[in-house]
Amino acid sequence: MDLIHREFLKKRATSTRPDADDALKELCSEAIETEDPSTYIDILPTIVSPLSTRTPPSTAKLLNDVPPDVKLVYAILEAITIGFSKLQSTDQHGPTILLRTYWPSIHLWILFLVKTYIEPSIPLYHEGFEMEVLWTVAQLYCHLLSSEAVRVRELRSTPGAANMVVRVHIYTLCVMNVSSSSLEYYRTSVALISLMNHNWEFWVHVYPFTLHDIRIPASHALTLVLAHLSQERPMNCYVLRQWLYTLWFAVGTCSTFMQRLVKCRFVYFITHLLTRISQYVASNYQGTGTFDSKNTDAILDTWKEALKYLSETFKYGGYDTILLSLDYGLLSALWRFSRATDRSPPDGYTIDEIYGDLLEMIATASFYRSIQKALKKIFRKHPLGNPELEWNPVEKARLEWGPVDKHQSKHVWLKFQDLVTSRITCRDKWISAGLEPRPCVYEKCTTSTSKFLRCSSCLMVYYCSRACQKYHWSQHRNACINDAAALTEGLTRPAEPRDLKFFIWFASDALKDMRNDLVALQDIYRETLRLQDSTSDPEESPLTPLVNVLDLTSMVTRRSVVTFQEAAGMVKNGLWEITDRAFSLLTAKKVQGVGPIVVVKFPHPIEPYAVPVILREKEGSHPQY
Repeated sequence: MDLIHREFLKKRATSTRPDADDALKELCSEAIETEDPSTYIDILPTIVSPLSTRTPPSTAKLLNDVPPDVKLVYAILEAITIGFSKLQSTDQHGPTILLRTYWPSIHLWILFLVKTYIEPSIPLYHEGFEMEVLWTVAQLYCHLLSSEAVRVRELRSTPGAANMVVRVHIYTLCVMNVSSSSLEYYRTSVALISLMNHNWEFWVHVYPFTLHDIRIPASHALTLVLAHLSQERPMNCYVLRQWLYTLWFAVGTCSTFMQRLVKCRFVYFITHLLTRISQYVASNYQGTGTFDSKNTDAILDTWKEALKYLSETFKYGGYDTILLSLDYGLLSALWRFSRATDRSPPDGYTIDEIYGDLLEMIATASFYRSIQKALKKIFRKHPLGNPELEWNPVEKARLEWGPVDKHQSKHVWLKFQDLVTSRITCRDKWISAGLEPRPCVYEKCTTSTSKFLRCSSCLMVYYCSRACQKYHWSQHRNACINDAAALTEGLTRPAEPRDLKFFIWFASDALKDMRNDLVALQDIYRETLRLQDSTSDPEESPLTPLVNVLDLTSMVTRRSVVTFQEAAGMVKNGLWEITDRAFSLLTAKKVQGVGPIVVVKFPHPIEPYAVPVILREKEGSHPQY
């Protein structure tokens, strides 16, 4: 287009003639097609000005028929986006100032387009106007943020602007079509999140709080996209890797967003994805320790990203989430993947990266009755029942010539099974001794039955019949309403009462033979404090009461020593006050062999559950609760 014709179109577009919109469309086409930065800079003021003179329609029912005014505004935004992408950094100053001036009008039209055409269509299945709008808006945000045409001050001063940037980032991950185009959407999402992450003020003070406050159907839509990606045949690990990697930025900054995903079937589809990858690896990994695949890096990176998500869902969803994954084959997937890669792990991958921390989290949660029940069922199946016998025969023959390396998969699985089996045996001992309380929480119930019904509201207590539930309602009502409200908000379900009683018994039973070791640990701690304080006289300073802590929240039991004040902060529900009074009473009566007090920390969905126990020299252990 020559200069004379361009000037003619600019005058025609700013006039009130009926064909002014046609001239404006022709200028937009020129802005998109031209490779000359000066031409784009010359056209930009003309094509941007209508955004401030035209207001978005009030109606939102425009999905099937896009009005001419809306099409024109979309053409303007598209021209701004594509033309700006061709500018060098040295040419951006003028357009940046101009776009900053028109930012309020640009935001109003973006708000209208997103709410009218994108949000009602989430997740986006097919190519259409809504997909074009999403692409243009996401790209436009990238250019506005990268050139600083829109800064944090503009986002904060414009109502709903920061909210919309976060929404658009999430919506770019809600594209359902698995193709090269969807991969481009995910890459645009990466670029957008990188720009937000680069701006520290926005990333720390705006993004997580905005993501927390907005109410969007994105959690359900993201779960549907994951379901589609994980079940696509053949599996496209390039798209999966990009999608999981980008979504992690949102999940890692906002716990509320993660809780919303947990409430959907996100856990199920992540587990299904791990199962498919393990099956693919098992069928393509050769005995020489190499993949018979061109997509090795994409497959292994997708595996690592999926492990990361599942680990986070375990933290937020508690043992209910772990139980769901076990029921859908998580342990079998981990076993299958480890057997395939045991002889020679892929380059750059360690055993910890192959498993993540999932095995440790499952083993730690094996204190709970529901997890033990699921693991018992799995252990009865081939080949997880006996890793010693069912391991890779070549690897087993090699291991017979030397000690087991702690970094080998076999060592990890044997350690896992030993820990889980010991806890199952301990609970069986507790049950056989007749110490397990009746599942029916109604105290006056005398019915003998093996079938119990769980309260459908709080999912915490069991009854043998509706009659018992009715009689117990006056006692259960307040706790039921509070627990049900917590579940509605996406919070994890607390431990059942009979699990908590098992914790108390386990603590007293496990510490019977550890008293001397714990007392010696306290002596070492006091000696360390004395050496650090060179002014103290050990003969004049009294012995400060100390408390041992046994942390069972991981596969490795951690021991430490703390003061009474520190221990009091660990123990909830009034258990510490009872234990402290009992210990003071026994000490005042000068009872021999009393102490020390031990706080045993058990895994719990919300925070570790601490049980205080007073050890006694002759009587073994005596729990206080």
